[in-house]
Formats: sequence, C-alpha cells, structure tokens
Amino acid sequence: MLSVITYEHGLAAKRYVREELSRFGGLRRLLGERDLDSARVFSFLPFLPDKQYLERFDCSIFDSFGGWEAVDHQYAAAEMEFITRFLQSDPRHIALFQADFFRVASRDKPIRLAPGERAFLYRRKEGPPADTPLEMWVYVEPQEASKDTIGTAMMRGSWHRGIGALTSLPPTLQTITPLAEMPETVVLELARQAAYITVNAYDAEVLLFCELR
Repeated sequence: MLSVITYEHGLAAKRYVREELSRFGGLRRLLGERDLDSARVFSFLPFLPDKQYLERFDCSIFDSFGGWEAVDHQYAAAEMEFITRFLQSDPRHIALFQADFFRVASRDKPIRLAPGERAFLYRRKEGPPADTPLEMWVYVEPQEASKDTIGTAMMRGSWHRGIGALTSLPPTLQTITPLAEMPETVVLELARQAAYITVNAYDAEVLLFCELR
C-alpha cells in the first residue's frame, strides 16, 4: 500500500495552474482556455505540510520536512499509476508532456529522442521564446504504457515550467509519427478533449492534476 496522501487543493492551486498555462503560448495557451474555475486540482503528497508551504508551490514544502531526501518517494509511483490507469481505460487516450525548449532550439543539430521516447512537434503562432517557435511534446499511448515509458516521458517533461495533458486522440488522427509536426486542427482537439492537465509544482518534484469538468 502506497504511503501517500491525495490532497485536494483550493483556489491558490487554480491560480498557480492558470499562471503556468499563460506562459509561452501554443498548446499551453489552448489548455488555459478551458474552464479552470470549475476544475478539481489534486496531488499525491508524501506527507501533509502546513498550508503556508502548500500554497508557495516551491521546494520549501520539502524543506519543512527535512529536505527532499527525507521524504518517502512512493508518491511519484502514485502519479505514474494514475497516468497508467488513465491510458489503459481507453485505446484513444494519450498522455502528453511538454519538453524544454532547448531540445528544439538548435537549427543545426537533429532532434534526438531517448530510447523508448516518442514526441511530436507543434509550431505555435504566438508566445516566447520568439526564436524557438517549435514546441516538443513527449507522448505515451496505451499500447506502450509501462513504468519505464511513462517514467521517461515524465522525466523529459520535468523542467521547471513543464506541463502535460491527459487527453484523447481526435477521430481524424489514427497514429502519430514520431517527430511529426502536428497541424493546428489536431492540437486544438487535443486541448479540447483533455480530461486532466498536469502542472509541475514544488520545484518540479510534484505533479498537480487539474481535472477538467
């Protein structure tokens, strides 16, 4: 039995999610246009800290418990288990995690994927950084969902401003070709059909799950 707490966050978490989605434009902006006021925001925590630490969304939450090394890290397994269950509940489900912009910033070097990693590209029309209009989204589909593939995807999307989405493939898209550039119509549908948005918090050590209703 995992020794974790499912914590239900309040308005401060919704503000944090909205602020993070407002950065950079692209698919983030499209996800931010969903109804966040009625959303449920929760996370899996290894302990219940004081509210003052919960609402900072930085590493002080772990400092209050003696540091990240002192924490039972099984809460990360609970995050992966939740994502796995979502993927396995429907063959059209897909998990997305935004990679850091540095991975697509170079015009001279090819984009490289880690073993088992899959990703698609999206050329956004607005938002910084202006010199890197491409976004890279690491994805996991139900047929490849495992501890390793989900762990790799989460790690690749674990930069400080990383976000993700648990969504469904649009009916017009049967498969994704790795490193293909997705058209606007597909990306719009991925945002519209998102059941959950994930946002890195607490120094990118914890995922906030934003359940859209």
